[in-house]
Amino acid sequence: MNKLKVLIADDYRPLAELAKGFIEKGSKKFEIIDLATSSKEEIEMIEKYKPDIVITDVVRKVEDISGFDIILKCLAEEKDVRFILYTASTREELLYKYKQDKMPSNVLCFIKKPFKWDYFVIEVEQASLPLFEKINNADGWKEDYYNNKYINLFEELTEDDMYILRKLNIYIEKKLYSKYEFDIIKQKFGLFYNENEDEPDEKEYKKSLEDVFVSNKEYNKVLEKFDEIDNKHVYYK
Repeated sequence: MNKLKVLIADDYRPLAELAKGFIEKGSKKFEIIDLATSSKEEIEMIEKYKPDIVITDVVRKVEDISGFDIILKCLAEEKDVRFILYTASTREELLYKYKQDKMPSNVLCFIKKPFKWDYFVIEVEQASLPLFEKINNADGWKEDYYNNKYINLFEELTEDDMYILRKLNIYIEKKLYSKYEFDIIKQKFGLFYNENEDEPDEKEYKKSLEDVFVSNKEYNKVLEKFDEIDNKHVYYK
């Protein structure tokens, strides 16, 4: 199984080391190639290592160039690297500050601080799934990566849960689902947005629940059930 090469960039090194530790403990999917603690180091290490992904903060207290500037620089230079942002700023604040209409296309996901580290690792894994699949196109890699963990979603979900999923064109079969297949279902489910979200700008990237006649309460109930299944079968077992 090929791993994705990851560079972590944060001007506060203890936080970069913490991110490294949680990723290495919580996932077999990544190789942390180095830690960058300044914008200069981040740029140099992108050139040197050519990572698949850079997990980066934004604010650099003593430098003119920020993590977001580096993202735009790599996009302009058409570098084959993707970014995962983790920052205390909201998406709206970043887009306004850097005069962008939407997130740059080389950003895989945006994770707002503060967050739980288990959530952070899960978000990083799910965001990088297409890249991981691309470099592991041989038969059997999915089973190898997910440690043969299979879930009977038909038994885990209630009929009410499955009714909501069907309204979103997600159908649960009477079979065992691999963790990979479960992640794909969660990605499809995540394409819809909740009207009560704290981040209204998320709506630009998702579909409205109103269009499929699903309430926030119903959506959140299934979302909580997915978290329960993850905890029971995948991340803590």
